[in-house]
Amino acid sequence: MNAFDPQVLAADLLEVKRIYAAFFAARSPADWPRHTEPHARGWTLRETLAHLDSIGQAYLQAAEATLAGQPCHIPGMLQRNDLPAWNQSQIEARAPRSITNICDSFLNTLQQAADSAARLSPAVLDQKTVFPAYHRPISLGELFAGQAAHPGLVHAAQVARGAGVAPLWVQYSPALLHRQLTRFFHFMSLSYWPERGGNLRAAITISATGEGGGTWSLTLAPEGSAVEEGPLQRPSLRIWFRNADSLCRAVTFQVSPLRALLTAQAFAWGDLRLGFRLTWLFNPA
Repeated sequence: MNAFDPQVLAADLLEVKRIYAAFFAARSPADWPRHTEPHARGWTLRETLAHLDSIGQAYLQAAEATLAGQPCHIPGMLQRNDLPAWNQSQIEARAPRSITNICDSFLNTLQQAADSAARLSPAVLDQKTVFPAYHRPISLGELFAGQAAHPGLVHAAQVARGAGVAPLWVQYSPALLHRQLTRFFHFMSLSYWPERGGNLRAAITISATGEGGGTWSLTLAPEGSAVEEGPLQRPSLRIWFRNADSLCRAVTFQVSPLRALLTAQAFAWGDLRLGFRLTWLFNPA
């Protein structure tokens, strides 16, 4: 299925909502102050949910503005370098609110996104807007995809770690996992920093075998980055993962690239130096 089809997007947003609702219902008050990275580092589970709520609302606000024929305006985020400070300010703004209120707001935003996506045609989803966190215009389809993939894959291991459970993507069907990975690579492409790449011209093919897996290719150029599903004939770098779970763990920083290679979770061929630059080249913040 097309990961950006309106009805598929709507259904997947509702599935992410269902999984998160069950996740919230299983939490105890002691879970929310726990940190989401090893050695009591990183955001707490509560702070992570505040981040997910703020990003979800920003995506929905951008989509609604685009549908109304207006430019996207996110207060406090005028350019990419504003993103870390904006993230922190949004977490702090939600500090006085109860965790129940934050969770309900996050789930309601997912529902609104699903309802909006379901009403639109593929042609409308191709409309683009400038979103300050990304290096190129983002389509409406990608905005709604972000509503599904940002909580459903990018932070799916982080929230699970904070609660001491398995990454949320283990609950996906193989088809949904494949679509979420497709959406993730679109956002990886959007997050490229041309100014960091400079004159770099390269192509990367990333693949994972088994259920939920697939092949995705990213091109890098001074003009920016683009993504397509499927292999390229002669990429600069090929990265292979033994399964989709290993790929998800790598792209969500649950396992380092070196450890993935040493434990045979992944293999790489070509310009390995480029592989070790990927975090710098594609880090959203």
